[in-house]
Amino acid sequence: MLRQRKTAAPSGIGNETAAEETILAFDGPAIVRGITYHVIDEGMAGGISEEAARRTLERLQARSIRPTIERSRWGGLSNGERLEWLLAQSQTFLLIGPGNLMLLRSRRGH
Repeated sequence: MLRQRKTAAPSGIGNETAAEETILAFDGPAIVRGITYHVIDEGMAGGISEEAARRTLERLQARSIRPTIERSRWGGLSNGERLEWLLAQSQTFLLIGPGNLMLLRSRRGH
């Protein structure tokens, strides 16, 4: 699930109004959905293998991987850069699989 969190800036740092900054937080399902979307959007494949998506989701949940990013930074990224960010934060890489599907693998080999 993609969640938004608001945090107040520490007083005296940055904007004098201590404006709130929106943080995007990604859980396992949101990471897998985001990778799938961007793989398709970038024309890299027709989707992600269901088995690879399931194993990746299990790994992300077991390791409690929940990356966050400032909304303004996310908004400044291209779709390709968003895919790279999601892959890096989830410690995942892509492999070309059969049937116009991508496979997801752990960068740590697990």
